[in-house]
This record gives sequence, C-alpha cells and structure tokens, in this order.
Amino acid sequence: MSESERFPTALNSTGDTYELQVTAAGNPFNVTAVALNVTVVDGEAASVGGYVTVFPCGERPDVSNLNFVNGQTVPNAVVAPVSADGRVCFYVYGRAHLLVDVAGYFTSGFTALSRPERMLNTRTSRLKVGLPAPTSSTGQLQKLPSGPISLGFDFSGAAAVLRTAFPVGSQSAEGGSFGASSFSNLFKIDESGQVASITKGFGVRVHDVEVSPNGNVYTVGGNEQCGLTETDPSTNISVCIEKSDYLTMGVGTPAVQFDSQGGVYYVVYNPPSPAWSPTNFCGTSVIRRYSDGLITDVLNLEKQRIFQWKVTSSGSVVFSGQRFSSDCGSELDHATKLVTRDGELSVISLSQTKFFSDFGTRSIYFGLCGEEGCGHRRFDPESLTVDRIWHLFGHKNGRYSSSTPPRNNDSDRICRTYSEALIGSFCGNMGTSASSFSATTSGKYFANLEMYWHDGRASPVFQYYPTVQPVLGTLVRSRTIATIGNDLFLAGHDAAGNFSTVRIDTNTGQETTVIPASAGYDVVQLEGDAAQGRLYFRAQATGGSGQLGRPDAAVFGYVTLSTGAITIKGVPGATVADVDPMVTN
Repeated sequence: MSESERFPTALNSTGDTYELQVTAAGNPFNVTAVALNVTVVDGEAASVGGYVTVFPCGERPDVSNLNFVNGQTVPNAVVAPVSADGRVCFYVYGRAHLLVDVAGYFTSGFTALSRPERMLNTRTSRLKVGLPAPTSSTGQLQKLPSGPISLGFDFSGAAAVLRTAFPVGSQSAEGGSFGASSFSNLFKIDESGQVASITKGFGVRVHDVEVSPNGNVYTVGGNEQCGLTETDPSTNISVCIEKSDYLTMGVGTPAVQFDSQGGVYYVVYNPPSPAWSPTNFCGTSVIRRYSDGLITDVLNLEKQRIFQWKVTSSGSVVFSGQRFSSDCGSELDHATKLVTRDGELSVISLSQTKFFSDFGTRSIYFGLCGEEGCGHRRFDPESLTVDRIWHLFGHKNGRYSSSTPPRNNDSDRICRTYSEALIGSFCGNMGTSASSFSATTSGKYFANLEMYWHDGRASPVFQYYPTVQPVLGTLVRSRTIATIGNDLFLAGHDAAGNFSTVRIDTNTGQETTVIPASAGYDVVQLEGDAAQGRLYFRAQATGGSGQLGRPDAAVFGYVTLSTGAITIKGVPGATVADVDPMVTN
C-alpha cells in the first residue's frame, strides 16, 4: 500500500483538527495561554515523518510543536496560546493518539497547578487524531466527541439533581450576568436534605438533565461551547459529546436516551438555511449514538423534523414527525418509522405517533390517530414488528374508518362503562395521548390517558397493562404519577378541587394520603427513589385549602416513606423546573 493510500487526507494537510476546551466554558478568567505536556502515542507517519501543531484554533500556523516517526511514542512540553473562548486545537500530520496534560496557565502572570491534570486521552477511543471522518462497517459516519470540558460540576454526595427555570444567585462582582460565577440553574440535594449548587466558579443554564442507568449525568445546553455533556459523578470529569444545542425532545421522551448496551442516543436538528422560523421544520434531523468513545450517525434525515422518538433496549429507534418535499413546499407524510442499529429504515405505521413509552420494559407502546384508527399499538424490538392486535382501539368519535381491527382493550366499552366525570375527555380521541408512564415490580403499567393532544393539565390515570381501566379513588384527575415497588403514587385533585397526593397499593387497592390538601401544595412532578425510600416532588403552592392559588410559588421536597414525614425545600429566588434522583429505579 502506498503512502498516499495509507494517509488519504492527513498528508495533504486536510486531516481533521481536534478542538480541546482547556478553560472553563467561555474563558471567564481570561486565560491567555496554558503550559502543556503533549504526548504522541503509537504515531503513524510516512517516510518524511509526522508532526503535531498546537494552536489557538482559527487559522493554523505552518509550524511544528512535536515531531515523530512511525511507531514512536514521544512527549514534548508546549506553551500554547488559547482562543478567546478558551480552546486549543491539535493538528496531526500523519495520525496518532494524543495525551495532553496541563501544568499551569497564564493570565497576567503564570499560575502553576499543584499537580498536572490530564485533559485529553484519545486512547479511550478507537480513533486517532489526524484521521478523516470514518464510517462504520455499515457505512454510517463516525466521529470523536468534542472532548473534555471544564464546567466546574461537583456532584459529590448528590441524592437528587434539581434544575431551576432560570439561573439564580447573589449579585456578584461579575455583575450578575449569565456565566458569572454565582449564577446557575443546577443544584443538588444530599441525603441529609441540604441543597447546594452543583457548579463551581461559574454559572450554567442547562435545558435538561438525564441520569443514565450506569449513573453518569447528561446535561443538555448550559454554555455556549457545548450542547450535550457527559459527567461522571464519581470523578466530576465532563466530556462534551455534542456542540450543537438543537437537541430534540418529545412528549414523555427526553432529549437523551439509553439502550441496554450502554449506548447514549440523541437527535440533532439542523434548521434550514438561510432562513429559519419556528414554523419551518424543513431542515435535517440526525439520530446519533455515542458509545465506546465514538459518535455514530445512525440516520441522517434531510427535509424532516422528528417530534417523537424512543430508543429500544437493542438500540433500534422508533420515531415520528414531518417529512417535506425537496423544495419544502409540501408535507409528504407524518409516518411512524423504525431505524435499526445499523441504519436500516422502514415504516411501521402511516399515522403520526403522539407518544412512545416502554414503561421500563422491553416493548415499546405508541399512540396514534389517523386513517388506521385511534388507539395504541405495541412494537416488539426483537422481531422488529408491530403486533397485529391493537393494545387499545376504538372509533366512538366516528372520525375515521368504521373497520374494527382485533384489539386487547376496547375504548368504546370503556366509554360506555364509565362517566365523563371519571374518565374526562378520554373518549374524545380514544385516549390517544398519554404521559407520566410508570410500572410496578409485579408488572402492572400505569399512565395518564387523555385526548389527542395532552396539554399538561390534570387528567385521568389508567392502569395500562395488562388491562386498560381507570384507577378509581379519591382523586378524579392527576397531574403526575410514580411507582415504588407495587405502590402507585398519584398527585391531583378530588371532585371538589382539593389537591393532594395519595398512595395506592396496587395489589390490595388500599389508598392512603401522602400529602394532604391541608398542606397547600398542587404537586406537578413525582419521582420515586426506592433505594432511599423517598418520594421526591415538585409543587405549586395553593391557597392553603387545597385550591390552586399561587402558581408562581414553586417549591420542591420529598416524603420519607418509612415515617411519612414531609420535607419542603426551595431555591431562593428560583422556580424549580425538574427533579431527578441520582439512582434510577
């Protein structure tokens, strides 16, 4: 093999550079340069040799900071200027793994670190720096993540993570602007119930937080340099996976999801160019998987916007949205589709899906309303097929075809059996929309079921599997549900409009009050933590009698299930937008 064949891009000066964020996001302390030790590991070079150029991103200078020959591992000390936003770029003529340690930094003078800190080790990935963008064995484009990033996160001792609607903090010397050291919207609550900021030294504003099954924390947004960050809470080391901040979330489907093999999935939306508006969805959606140190483009969809999506345990992705013509002048379909782990695309329904949920199990349930009818179906990710028998179907509203496919649960029968006072507008479109999914250890599923569009208002709670039937008790409408073991927790209001939270033993049907109406809270989010024996909640203060009064006075807290004690917490000056236990159930 000739040298030009071995190095198709790197030896003609078109090899990819590697960008490394070496300061806090945004470079708030005005670092001008960093003292580095750069090591080439297992270098691959032609007969002329290889080299590394370290520069402050932007235009690359025609210089060498480190030279190597084929098969060599060699270090060198480098004082590298940084870009205005705190980045350093590495270009490799040839290809090699890179190790980068920082020993100190320059502002008005030099500050040495107490000990060198490892900032980059590409050996954790199969890709060397200097390679062109590779493809997988199935032809899918792959790339390295953006690299380590300093966000100042400290998850030490966190039992749960709190996200507030806006950054909060005391007015500081930095003037209180976004990025100032005292402003953040990410907090933690420890096992003793104390609340503290997760960030150190500067502020962030994240849009979503997800805790993976292996305990890593994924934050969406937060700074201008990174759109998706992975943080190991045992070390507080963060890696910027994706720079784009156009990540797609759906109803009940978070922006970051996981398969059973440790893969991390997300959907990036690239708006159309040059003009974009909230009503123009004719851009490009890319489904991506981050696994084993590599990002793989599972599927690239031009002229399509994904609205709902769900990852299966095996790594297939089901999704639904809008697909447009080549000139963006017309919509072609709203179909529900499947893409396998290796990129094979197929249509599983001609109708647009309104929700996906796996209830923490292997199967995927989805609700749709279209020419096929209105109801819910089940997708089997092992056989990659949709059950012929519908899980839930009905045509009481007469909107679509009168044909009646086989189904396990009949919406028409449910609508004949229960009054609207008990099941609300479920019968409007056969409960096609659903939210707040949860499952018990004995295998019963529960969800809020409502109309075609679910707007977040309190709605009836149904047992979803093995049979579909409303949960009848004190509360006639619930905003949110959760399960711990075989106990179902519901937060909502009774027929008189009094808000409370109750606990139902799903084996016996016995109901007990967890947060009484007299406490004065309309709970809008419940999260169960079986390991700690806590039921976390987020709530709006009511007028004290149980009637909704001051929706702006949001608080959060938890119920200690062994004692029934209610602990109320808050972040001064902030509205808590989300609560996530660090231990997934």
